[in-house]
Formats: sequence, structure tokens, C-alpha cells
Amino acid sequence: MKYTMVPDWLKNQKPDPFDYPLRSKQEVMEEQKYFVPDFEWRLNFNKFPSDDQRENQPTRVDFRDTCAKVYFDFRDLGLSP
Repeated sequence: MKYTMVPDWLKNQKPDPFDYPLRSKQEVMEEQKYFVPDFEWRLNFNKFPSDDQRENQPTRVDFRDTCAKVYFDFRDLGLSP
């Protein structure tokens, strides 16, 4: 018997050859203990005018006027493949 209308999700699929198993957290921590990642990073912090101008007040709940961006080169982290 042959089925002609088998959906794609039921068909046999070959495993992905690039689906490598992840290393355990303990193994990564052990590697970074001896090879500490040393990299530069830059932080940009901008403040824009907004309606809520209460600086350093506990009642301030709107922080949309602040914007922080962190920049670093991912290749400098020294991660193993």
C-alpha cells in the first residue's frame, strides 16, 4: 500500500550534520577558569528629554528617556568552536 498524501512533518528526514551537541556548563566554566576571556567593550548611554523629569526620585516609573547600548566584538571572547 502506498500513501500519496503524507504530510511533510511525517516524512523521514535526515539528521542535520551541523547539529552538534552543546558542551555542559561545568565544562565551559572549567575552560574559562584557565583561559579567561579578555575583550574590550564600549558602553554608550544617552538621555533624551521626556515628560517624566523627576531625577533620582523613588516615584519615577518611566525610564524610556534613557538608552544604553553595549558594543563588543564577539570574536574577541575566545570561545571554542
